[in-house]
This record gives sequence, C-alpha cells and structure tokens, in this order.
Amino acid sequence: GQKDFSFKGRHKAYARPLCTIKRKPNRMKPLIIIFTLFFSVHLSVFSQSCLPNGIIFSNQFQLDNFISNFPNCKVIGGSVEISGDSINNIQGLKAIEEIGGFLAVRTTSHLRNLSGLDQLKLIAGSLVIQDNDSLEDISFLRNLEYINHGIHIESNSQLNSLIGLEKVSSLGGILSIRWNPRLKNLNGLNIKSIDGELTIGVNDSLNSIEGLERLTKVNGIEGIIIYLNPKLASLRGLDNIVSGSISMLNITQNESLSDCSVESICEYLINSNSYTVIENNNSGCSSKQEVLSSCAQDQSQNDFSIYPNPAKRLITFSNELDVTVNKISIYNNLGKSILTVMGPNENLVDLSTLNNGIYLVEFEVNGE
Repeated sequence: GQKDFSFKGRHKAYARPLCTIKRKPNRMKPLIIIFTLFFSVHLSVFSQSCLPNGIIFSNQFQLDNFISNFPNCKVIGGSVEISGDSINNIQGLKAIEEIGGFLAVRTTSHLRNLSGLDQLKLIAGSLVIQDNDSLEDISFLRNLEYINHGIHIESNSQLNSLIGLEKVSSLGGILSIRWNPRLKNLNGLNIKSIDGELTIGVNDSLNSIEGLERLTKVNGIEGIIIYLNPKLASLRGLDNIVSGSISMLNITQNESLSDCSVESICEYLINSNSYTVIENNNSGCSSKQEVLSSCAQDQSQNDFSIYPNPAKRLITFSNELDVTVNKISIYNNLGKSILTVMGPNENLVDLSTLNNGIYLVEFEVNGE
C-alpha cells in the first residue's frame, strides 16, 4: 500500500505540471494571433505610401525599377519630377494614384505620351508639362480629377491636344498655355474656376479657345493675358466668365484677333476701371474703344437698331420687340452715365450736347 501511495503521489505531482504546461500555450494563442493581425494590417497600410520627400527620375533605369524598389506604393508623399534625355516611357509609375507635391514632366527628348499615369487621380501641387520635344499626347491623364495648384503646359513642340484633362474642374493656381506651336484649340479642358491667372500665349497654330466655355471665374491678380497667338480670331470661349472676377485684362499682338466682344469682356470693359491693355490685334479688337463699339453694336443688333451710326446730332432707334421704352441711358467708354432720356418720343434722341467719341446706349423697357 505504501508503495502504491508513493507512486500515485509521484504520478499526481508529475501530472499537474504537465497540465499546467499544456494550458499556458493555450492561453497565449489569442495574444499571438492578435499581435500578428495588427502587424499585418499596419504593414498593408504603410505599403500604400512612399517617398515623403518626393523623387526625381533622371533616367529610364530609375523608372523601370520603381515598382521593384517600391512595391505596393500607390501614393508618393512628395513631389515627382521626370526629366532626362534617356526617358522614353513612364510605365513604371502605373500604380501611382496620388502625388503629395507637384508633378513635373519636363526636358525630355523621346517621351511621346504619358502612358503610365493612367491611375493618377490627385496632384496636391501643380501639374507642369514643359520643354518636351516629342510629347504629343497627354490623354493618359484621363483619370486625374484634382490639382490643388495650377497647370503649366509650355514649350512642347509636338503637343497637339489637351484631351485628358476633362475631369479637372477647378484649379487653385494659374492656367498657363504657352509656346505650344502645334496646339490648335483648348478642347479637353473642362475647368469651371481658376484661383490664379489665365495666360494663353505664343501658340502659333491656336485658332480657337473654345474649350473654356465652362469657365466662370478667374481670380488671379493678373487676370486674363492673351498674347502672340497669330491665328486666334475670336475670344469665343470666354463668354461665361463672371466679369467681376476679372482683375486685369491684357490682350495684345494677336494679329488675326478681330472678335473680342464676348459678353464677359464687354461687361468688364463697361463696369471696371481696372488695368486694361488691348492693342496690336486685328481691326475690331485693336483698342479698348473698338471693342466697346463692337459690344454696343452686338447688343443693339439683338433688340434695337440705331441709325445713323456714327451720328452727328440725332439718333433714331427702331424697336423690334414691341415693348415700351421707359428710359435711355448713354455711357462713355469708362462706363459713366452722361445722358439720360426718360420716355423718349418718336424714337429720337438728341446727342448735340455730347463731345465726339464712342458711347454705349442702354434701353430700359417695360420698367426693366
């Protein structure tokens, strides 16, 4: 009996440690699983972003090896500059969706398109496409929706279209389209507001700025600058800009430009005393006075006819709308009212008190 007791005691003493050892791993397993899960999730989120200080690609080798050097990177935290004679494609950036600074593609000789930026949706800085000798096509930017600052598309000798920027609806900086000799129009732009200047200059083939029809605000301190576009004949495309958002106007040396009397420009010239230069364009748009005269003619042709024009003493107006004219106001080229005629009789207005010059006539009809 004693022997059995001793054996059982040893057995019990031996059995308890075995049970204890088995339970400890069981109690630790949930902790190990939770720790592993947390680490896995953290690693996955971290792998989406890279290069908080940005990167400069100066050769094709760097671009070709970007994916292997930065696997799973979809967001570049800083700015991206692509510049170098050896660069002929940017497919290495095909996974990038956001750039935390500016994106500059410039000074390339063999890059023909921007294929590789197909997934890019956001640029927190400016978009700069500049000094690219072979770049023809930017349509691979078609998923780009947001640019926090401006767009600079300048000195691209083969670029013939802006198609690819349709989803960008506003800019926090300037829009500059300059020195692109093969660009014929601005189709591809769909911008509603610009918190900077609008500059269109030295585009040898540009014959239309239609493509800016949705633009309603230009809030830059230098306003609108259009110069040295030899084939541009009309400012149609700027019609819908709120004239009060234009701070300055500079339209010069566009040798074919004869149609400047779009609604936004007419309203700006009539209502604003801000800095304005209109000169060395074609007849009809060679001076502020010429544009104001065209504005007046365009408006009168819509509702009324005035003759003779030019006039010496009396003008006669014909009313095609069968409405009552309550008041006629005449303004000088600074927008100042200098003559008011209430309820004119026989459709005649006496101008004998006015000096020679160009004037605008406003009709108030049916009390409106």
